[in-house]
Amino acid sequence: MRLIFIMLMISLNLYPVSNEKTSELLVDLANTQQSEQYNGEIDRGFAKLRQYVERRLLVVEQGDQRLEQKMNSIVNFRHENWQEEYDWFLHRDVEVHRQINFYSRLDQQIQLFQQARADEKPKMDQPPQEAWEYLAKGELKLIHGAPGAGPGFSRACPADLSGNEMIEGIEGEIETDSSMLMRPVAGPISARTWSYPDGGLHLGMDIAAGMYSPLYAPANGVILYAANPVGDGGGYLGNWVGWPYGGGNTIAMICQSKGQLYGVTFCHLSSRIMVRAGQQVEQGDILAYTGNTGNSTGPHTHIELFAIHTSFEEAVSYFQQGADFSFGTGWSTPAACSAIACQLRPELYF
Repeated sequence: MRLIFIMLMISLNLYPVSNEKTSELLVDLANTQQSEQYNGEIDRGFAKLRQYVERRLLVVEQGDQRLEQKMNSIVNFRHENWQEEYDWFLHRDVEVHRQINFYSRLDQQIQLFQQARADEKPKMDQPPQEAWEYLAKGELKLIHGAPGAGPGFSRACPADLSGNEMIEGIEGEIETDSSMLMRPVAGPISARTWSYPDGGLHLGMDIAAGMYSPLYAPANGVILYAANPVGDGGGYLGNWVGWPYGGGNTIAMICQSKGQLYGVTFCHLSSRIMVRAGQQVEQGDILAYTGNTGNSTGPHTHIELFAIHTSFEEAVSYFQQGADFSFGTGWSTPAACSAIACQLRPELYF
């Protein structure tokens, strides 16, 4: 019960807690939700908490009504020292409105958690039908980053390339190279790769970037997948929207640095995605703006990095078959390798 309340407070940015402690609490709650032994207890905890919040909200709203009546009475009669008394009640009224706002938001968040627990969890290895709309297909050849718009996207802002500096879509390869990988987004690391502080599996790096922070291309490359099926800030624990499920608005790309091909994926973005599948990008181009979407309790960007050990064409062909954001390495083992790529720790490269 206490854990549920703390997690709701964190999701509303109303609980002072370190990034590491936040990650630990998230994993604890997620693991509890996955255990059938405690499902009934958790559901009852949510129901009791919501009853408490709704009772508190009613009490505070009634108190606000009484305060307004008192303030109106003071103004109407204007006895001696009325202004001082009015100012005191006005200050109290401001505090009461803050409480109303807090309990209203808390009630909404509880409803989201309850809905998430009631929703059926999707089959995590099967992309939703709409995922294919956002996947690079066919023999694309985008010369000089030609602008275009995929389903639901803003118009792309292409890099201003010249000469042979281009990526020839599915049949081509990255002809220009980046000297080193650039950090895609500014902000502190809120969770590191391989594990959360309590030991729970975490296959990427989380950067706690504020809403609408720019996300940059880490190196010259091509976009394999770019989708914004949801809004900007609707993230909550157990929200499985997006692909991969829970990713919210996502991007996958292949880029090249010092002759090495890398797969890079980004999750929990805002709907402001500035690229489309198949588009070439240069290092430093804005790919999107950060958000809080999918299985997320606050604004951040989840980044995964892969060292590709096949050709560009083979890697793209594999990704086209199923939009596999893990590049064949799966979702259950840290530092795993496949016939296509090996997982890396982004914090060692950015």
